[in-house]
Amino acid sequence: LLTGAFATGNLVFLPLLAGLRQLGILMLISNEPYEFTDRDIQPFMALVRQVAVTIENRQLFEQTQQALAETATLYQASRRITSAASFDEIAQSVVETLNMPAERAVLTHFDYDDKGQLEYVTLLAGWSRHRERPMSSVGTRYRVSEFPPFYSTISTEPIPCVDVMDSENIEPIM
Repeated sequence: LLTGAFATGNLVFLPLLAGLRQLGILMLISNEPYEFTDRDIQPFMALVRQVAVTIENRQLFEQTQQALAETATLYQASRRITSAASFDEIAQSVVETLNMPAERAVLTHFDYDDKGQLEYVTLLAGWSRHRERPMSSVGTRYRVSEFPPFYSTISTEPIPCVDVMDSENIEPIM
């Protein structure tokens, strides 16, 4: 940062403070040999406080605008999901409303045995952006040991996979 034009002359760094948090600095640069004194700096201090408040307000405004846009998108998705007439429409609503880069969506339901172990996976919906044939018919019920692609996907956290057959994020069912 202190190369070229900044390397010659003198600098004074004025901290941009919002409360006790430093947001950045305002640099005053003199290309002429000059030693900044407190008397030179003091008139800028009120201005620097105003700059810091303005920067913080601008950042808060941008964060609020972003949160508002995200909330509006989620609200629209929620409305589509709750008014969906079928499981297929639910899957389609999630992908389309949230503008996800997915070509297909598959919605399943887990059935557990009396001991709380996953026993069956039922295909509730299979939606495709290109109207491709689903992997299986809606309503198909698989024993866990038969469920393609034969992986356990029970998790309270999302499981991202680049290549499902090679993923370290999911474990094969034994």
